[in-house]
Amino acid sequence: MPPNDLLITDRNKIRKVWEKTENDVIKDIQIIKEWLKTQKHLPEIPTDNMIEFFLVNCKFSIEKTKQTLDMYYTVPNLVPDLYKNINPCTSDVDVAYETANFVCVPVLTPSLHRLTIVQYKDFENGDVKKMSAHGLKNLYEIRIHEDLSMGEIYLVDCTHVKFSVVAKITPLFLKQVAFVLERVHSLRTHSIHFIYAPSYYHHTINLFKSLLKKKLSDRNYGKIKCLSIKTDLTNWRQCK
Repeated sequence: MPPNDLLITDRNKIRKVWEKTENDVIKDIQIIKEWLKTQKHLPEIPTDNMIEFFLVNCKFSIEKTKQTLDMYYTVPNLVPDLYKNINPCTSDVDVAYETANFVCVPVLTPSLHRLTIVQYKDFENGDVKKMSAHGLKNLYEIRIHEDLSMGEIYLVDCTHVKFSVVAKITPLFLKQVAFVLERVHSLRTHSIHFIYAPSYYHHTINLFKSLLKKKLSDRNYGKIKCLSIKTDLTNWRQCK
């Protein structure tokens, strides 16, 4: 693995989990490419790495991969309020950076999952909508080009989340996030952990869980503790 890779993965190990050889993957990618050529409403033919990313996330189901790829390209038009003005090269997403830190642990877990840590900042004017859009779109763009894993583990540190920030979270917004997670990220989302959440955030977490389908909701945890996650990311396995 080249040392300058942003995210370190192991394609051979992941393919082995699904009992796929390199030739099997090449054949599946070609099937998806041929289908994509017939989908005139889609803006591009994804790269081989992108297609393999979606194949893995869809457990190498060709039909599910087609559906998820189609949704990946069309979902910004279905929930435009969530996706508008989030170009990472503009000042529009500054509030997302001010609301929370995002850290993708560069190595996979022993189970070949990718751990992403989200840490709310001590910021009264934070915008969870911008923060979530940044994570669901901009960071996801990096992963589909460079990453391959058995799924995503989210660790959300709520130590510094402000009541003023939580008060801006509406049921409609939570429903939009749930829609994107289920239709684009569903098989990729292994679990979501909210840690050190203040009491005024519990209702929002429970409401969010209620909007998810049971399969995904069962992976969403709200009451766990974690040791030294903020100061030493190399010790993230200490979470329990």
